[in-house]
Amino acid sequence: LYRSLIRQLGLALPNDTNRVDAIIWMQGEQDAKKIADAQLYQVRFNQFIQALRQSLKAPNSLVVMGRVNPQDPGFKMVELVQSSQAQLARTVPNTVLVDTQGLGTAFDLVHYNAQGQMELGRRLAQAYILRRR
Repeated sequence: LYRSLIRQLGLALPNDTNRVDAIIWMQGEQDAKKIADAQLYQVRFNQFIQALRQSLKAPNSLVVMGRVNPQDPGFKMVELVQSSQAQLARTVPNTVLVDTQGLGTAFDLVHYNAQGQMELGRRLAQAYILRRR
């Protein structure tokens, strides 16, 4: 999937005058299901950020990530993943964490319903705008 992502971005940004200014990311719920994945979340996501910035030749691109917040009780390690996300936002330059508290969820208690997705989009956009002023 990583190679496909980079290839698609290469098609979207066909010359060197274009650059990726920000990476908007909402992911990590599955990592909150198992302790082994939750324990590795911070290291893996940090590696992903660094690899993306390098591949895109955008070392200072802003990373705006949404705080995982599944309500399903099967996601027992959610607090550990949330803690990892907060630590990443504190320690990885140009990385910001967006709160997702109060967003409406779909029937699965993991994904956001239409209103929740709209509000998440507003929050992510606001974080981008505030950091780029």
